[in-house]
Amino acid sequence: MCKVIELTRKILCGGAALTCVTTDRFKTNVLAAFFIRPLSEDEAALNALLPPVLRRGNSKLPTLADMSNRLADLSGTGLYAVVRKLGERHCIGLISDFIGGENLNNVAELLFDTLFTPVFSDAFVLSERDNLLSQIRALKNNKASFAAARHNALAFAGEPYSATRLGGEERAGAITPEALRHCYQKTLDSSALEFFYCGPADPERVENLILKNLPIAPRKIEKLAATFPTNENRRDFSESENISQAQLSIIWRTGITAENPDYFPANIACAIYGGSSASKLFTHVRERLSLCYTTNSSINRHKGLMRAQSGVDTAMLSRATDEMLTQWDDVVSGRFSDEEFNSAVSLIVNELKSVNDSPAALESFWQSQSVYDLCNTPNDWITAVLNVRKEDVLRVAKGFKLDSTYCLRAVQ
Repeated sequence: MCKVIELTRKILCGGAALTCVTTDRFKTNVLAAFFIRPLSEDEAALNALLPPVLRRGNSKLPTLADMSNRLADLSGTGLYAVVRKLGERHCIGLISDFIGGENLNNVAELLFDTLFTPVFSDAFVLSERDNLLSQIRALKNNKASFAAARHNALAFAGEPYSATRLGGEERAGAITPEALRHCYQKTLDSSALEFFYCGPADPERVENLILKNLPIAPRKIEKLAATFPTNENRRDFSESENISQAQLSIIWRTGITAENPDYFPANIACAIYGGSSASKLFTHVRERLSLCYTTNSSINRHKGLMRAQSGVDTAMLSRATDEMLTQWDDVVSGRFSDEEFNSAVSLIVNELKSVNDSPAALESFWQSQSVYDLCNTPNDWITAVLNVRKEDVLRVAKGFKLDSTYCLRAVQ
């Protein structure tokens, strides 16, 4: 019989913390380590380049072939470079998945060797820099993501959030091996460290493994805080590209992040608006009025914003914008049915239930929680969502402030 999933969170020495999800539900264990950096345009590309370079080799396994052979020896263990943008935090590190608790000690040793005794050869740095540049250039191929990134750059100019997850092409292309080594040392000296483990091992065993291998001396880490500036008037941005379908993005500033109890009614408001095929954007803007090809809304619990996006014919941009704003006004005014409310609640509850379905989903969820030192489980969040009333949704939605619109138009 599988154990109930148990959570343990422990603040360790040297600005490090450990989150353990103890369960024998899964065949695969996960061990992860992340440096938490402040997001900035100046350092985003450097930060994004660090994990893949670290992944290439360490002092004991100095070549990619050595690394691959060692992973194969450990029953096909995986080791992955990961870069995440969580609000105004840049989370960079390594994730390992492996089979069997008996491999935990060896995987922990490998993870720590790779993080703390890297091989910063010029060849590794330049090769991974080329890969990073290819990834940055490829972002333009997904027009919806590209439009969202361009909207962020314009709407949040002067704020850390304007930076992209991978950084800009110009700065990435200018990275030298020496600059990356300096970035690595700065990361070691000043970054919080978040460790995550999911598997059957006792949390105390995992903690002792980390403390045994952690080479960082105690440091004072400055806590990162989100910023919530607002603009008095709506701003409208427009750019043109050689595309067949225009992209529309609308941002509201909510000022509500995950540690705020109002996040739950805010999330329901967003789901009613554009979270599913039962939402107002889908049923009215797409299906009833045929003003767009795709449409959705999402809430960012790290920055405190809501975004709505649509793929639209350029000729329909004005009508689509007006109708999308009208549908949000309907949410704010309470013009939604009990069925729409219940559908939104069910959507969120089902998403939260799915977090417990895999170690990878649990790792992603708990890293988002750890950024705010939160210990609320998915089940805690489900309870909070089920306790939200319609009047809570109306109260919170009225506080959303329309910030800006962005249109990525087809070249005429």
